[in-house]
Amino acid sequence: MKKYIFGRRLPAAVMVAALTLVAPLTANASDTYNSEEWEYSASVYMWMPSMKGETNFGADFDVDFKTLLDNLKMTFMGAFEARNGSWSLFTDVVYLNVGGSQSATIEGKFLPVSRDRKVSIGLKSWIITLAGGYNVVDSEKSRLDLIAGTRYFYLKEDLGLRITGGVIDLDLSTSVSDHVWDVIVGVKGHVNIDANWYLPYYFDIGAGGSDLTLQAMAGVGYRFEWGDVLLTYRHLHYDYDSDFPNAEMDVSGPLLGAKFRF
Repeated sequence: MKKYIFGRRLPAAVMVAALTLVAPLTANASDTYNSEEWEYSASVYMWMPSMKGETNFGADFDVDFKTLLDNLKMTFMGAFEARNGSWSLFTDVVYLNVGGSQSATIEGKFLPVSRDRKVSIGLKSWIITLAGGYNVVDSEKSRLDLIAGTRYFYLKEDLGLRITGGVIDLDLSTSVSDHVWDVIVGVKGHVNIDANWYLPYYFDIGAGGSDLTLQAMAGVGYRFEWGDVLLTYRHLHYDYDSDFPNAEMDVSGPLLGAKFRF
């Protein structure tokens, strides 16, 4: 895999924007897990994180949610679950398309010539989680599933550098992509406050293509007849090997979602 950098801050900030989102959103709160018929739910959500970490180039990065939002071109975040009795299957899919550019004028030091420089960055990412679960606690107060599965992360980044205004114009571009698969295990569930309010939680940990990945989520949910609304706080951590652009990354922030049952 090629390694590249046009500076220590701009590429790192946009590179980690691919990680705005990862892994399952919701801990289920359906009325019962004992049904022998298939039950389904679909979720849509918006995660609003900040990101901190270090690239394998040795640069630290700290990107807030507003910076990500300003450079966002397209995104999709959603989850789907099928359940029959104590067994369940769920998937979570995140697509992210981020792009931006930075322009500047360079004044010549030895010649009366100024040159225009433009650095452009485009980034596309898929983050897909597929896992199964088995219910081990199902009471009026709480429910708990053990889960196991895999998480896939794909990243493609396009970089461009254009310098004009001199004797010779320069126009360079490069593209690089990489992906990792990780095996994850964990738990998810909720604690009931009353018939409508509950406290969902989720935790997984794993490794494989990365040295370590873990995710934790907790918050509050409210049940309606058509489904649930959730407000949670979600944290994702990754440690990568030396071949990946980022050495370490933490993504944390509030999340607002809606789950529809059918």
